[in-house]
Amino acid sequence: MASLAIEPTLVTELPSDTAELELLPRQYKWEYLPRAGSDTLLVVFSPRPSFVLRSYDFGYARVDLVDLGSAYFTGQSGGACQRLAAFVRQHGFSRVLFLGSSKGAFGALLWAAHSGRFMKGVDVRCLAFSPQTQLYPFNERLYFPSYKRLMSKIDEPTTTARGLKTYGDVKDLIEKQRNVRFTIVYGETDPVDAPEAARVFGPHIRKYPVPVPFHGSVTAFTLDRGNPGKINALVRKLYSDAKTDADLASCLPESPRELARSFSGMHWVPSLQHIVAETMAS
Repeated sequence: MASLAIEPTLVTELPSDTAELELLPRQYKWEYLPRAGSDTLLVVFSPRPSFVLRSYDFGYARVDLVDLGSAYFTGQSGGACQRLAAFVRQHGFSRVLFLGSSKGAFGALLWAAHSGRFMKGVDVRCLAFSPQTQLYPFNERLYFPSYKRLMSKIDEPTTTARGLKTYGDVKDLIEKQRNVRFTIVYGETDPVDAPEAARVFGPHIRKYPVPVPFHGSVTAFTLDRGNPGKINALVRKLYSDAKTDADLASCLPESPRELARSFSGMHWVPSLQHIVAETMAS
């Protein structure tokens, strides 16, 4: 694995209360949503070019992040986390939770591990749904079209390629960062989720398998299982979205009916708000 060098950061002062976020690398789109009285900052990593989970109120101040280069939040991530750590100190947050799914889950793992070094005295936690844990060297398990496109340019002299080569395998980084509590949620029968989660171990790493038959374990926590109509509507939307989303199309089961039946049986899976609250309370 490549050495984990930390990028140099620019030292300056800006008057805004988001000054440090304004100095994040330009490949990251962000938005800060303050919450009066919150001692906790939630950092949400999107797997898409737009912000996600905006309809969920978790009760915390939050920063939403998008990686415009779709490089799994690897680009200049060390320096970016130093900026985020300065933002946390400025606002007096005592707890930070990194949350993401798929590409965003890789980013959540990586940035949480970095932040375990930079945020001294802060309770740092991570909740990662269906994360990839190895991007570089090339991972044959990752069949997603976007991943293959990204890796086809790995030998180009770009900051994207350098970030992937430096931070493309989070196994050692998160296993060594024992002052961070990681929770990895994954589809226990999914051909990507299960082996990627199996790569990492440690007393500070909790694994949370769910019976989701595709690369989308977070979906189980967003269901209204008491309403079959809503479950069927969600399944129809997933398959409709897959017509224009090659990554989604590559991982959905062949039968929508089978997926709906699987979702209907997950009565024990808590809500997304519940697992977030439980992750912070444990």
